[in-house]
Amino acid sequence: MHSIGVHDAGKDRPLGIGWPALPVKGLFLAAMFWGGGSWLFNAGPAPAGGSSALPPPPPAAKTARSSPPRAARRPRGRILPAGTPGFASAFGIDAGAYTQEYDYFKVRMGFSDQDYWDWADIHFQELGAHWTRSNLQLVWDLVEPVIGGGYDWDNPMLTDEVVTHVYRAPGGVHWLGVFHEGTAHGDLRNPLDHPREYAAFVRAAVERYDGDGHDDVAPGVAVRYWQVGNEIPIWLNSGRDVDDYVSFLRLVRGAALAADPGAKLVLMAPTTTEVTDPFLLTVIARLAPAHELDVLDLHHWGPAGEWKMNALPAYRRLLDDLQLQGVQIWSCEHATWVGAPAGQPFQDERDQARSLVKRFVWNRAHGLDKLFWSQLMDRYRFEGNPGSIFNSLGLMSDGQNSGDPPERLDTERIAYWSYRLLAAHTDTPVATQSGEMSLTGGGLYGYGYRRRSDGRALHVLWHETSEVTVTLPAGTALVHVTNLITDRFGNTEEYDLAARDGQVTLTVGQDPLLVEEGTDARPAW
Repeated sequence: MHSIGVHDAGKDRPLGIGWPALPVKGLFLAAMFWGGGSWLFNAGPAPAGGSSALPPPPPAAKTARSSPPRAARRPRGRILPAGTPGFASAFGIDAGAYTQEYDYFKVRMGFSDQDYWDWADIHFQELGAHWTRSNLQLVWDLVEPVIGGGYDWDNPMLTDEVVTHVYRAPGGVHWLGVFHEGTAHGDLRNPLDHPREYAAFVRAAVERYDGDGHDDVAPGVAVRYWQVGNEIPIWLNSGRDVDDYVSFLRLVRGAALAADPGAKLVLMAPTTTEVTDPFLLTVIARLAPAHELDVLDLHHWGPAGEWKMNALPAYRRLLDDLQLQGVQIWSCEHATWVGAPAGQPFQDERDQARSLVKRFVWNRAHGLDKLFWSQLMDRYRFEGNPGSIFNSLGLMSDGQNSGDPPERLDTERIAYWSYRLLAAHTDTPVATQSGEMSLTGGGLYGYGYRRRSDGRALHVLWHETSEVTVTLPAGTALVHVTNLITDRFGNTEEYDLAARDGQVTLTVGQDPLLVEEGTDARPAW
């Protein structure tokens, strides 16, 4: 979630620590998101450890490459190339990974904006992540400060630069842009108060970034998916209701399709998936007859043990019953933490990594099409709170506010390597899903895939509480087993098992295992 307001910061003053030295005339934005990014712009220094000064930077500024040297950290495991770039990928990273929202990290690293984008490129390519999302690049009040006064795409949120840098990423990354919902009674305009002017803004944004060769921002940029608002509680807390949201969505949809007939619309998200959300159910029912929706978004955080999106199967059944089989379900903000945020149980890196694997595997098997991990890098004192969970959700550590020592700055967590392994072997461009295995039950979970390159079968298995012996059919003389929970440097435990009489027996425990069919016989799983 996020709230947004406008504050008088004086004239011609730079935005915050580490922000590019862009002057701002008069008013500028102070934006604070819950789970989707955090901004607090002011003219003074950012707090750190109770002091008005940031901790001192390292002795020498690093380059965009992480430390220690990548060759020293590369896993011993057999890693397939990153998944084929494209819309089909199920693996994304949320929370403004390309949006320059990590001032503490940039200052500590001595990064320029370009250094940061180069750093993000390295990690997206290494991870096999092909989607990202951001909430504040399409705030109408920033892009069009005066209605009718023209669009400023080079605004303090760097809208043009963010979108173009996403599409320049060497690993092939796609952007989900969020049309900010504004406010009903606050500092930002309510789009519903200016429908004609807001529709013109939406058309201009979609036309600029759709890649159709007309009025495009840059070659290669091709945005297809647009989210209409961020989260349901934000909308309701502003005093607006379901009718207002349906009007807002139809306003955005009509304008987006006028610019790009292939544009796809993502609904704003509930912030719990324990049960279905009444607001979202009503919206779906209203939009279903004319097929006015393309994607549901369900946000999901919580402790490591709460890896199931319990309402997910019900949403999938509802869509199918309404003849909306083509409507996808994404989770664009999804993670669990490391350490012990205020009021939350302690979790170590292995807990986070195990949960990440289960979240991808179980939820994809039960109807989820994409999962955006939130975040790549930890937030720093999110919304001024050193105990926020968003300070310690990252696949990378900033060495602050999460229980990590300062020397963990810019180092990968175990979950980073688990994400990388899982994407390389099970992402949609590289493998098809076979579904839940019949052995699942009593704490044992198993899910099947089949590689697109050679038709070989592979499975991901784990037990929630203990070690058990599992026997699987095997069509090859050997199967290869990889523990998806690595050490902190990404080194994997791997071994081969010999099949006997068409079967292979292995021990399965709490660490999820990847079991791959060999290459010496025709697959039988």
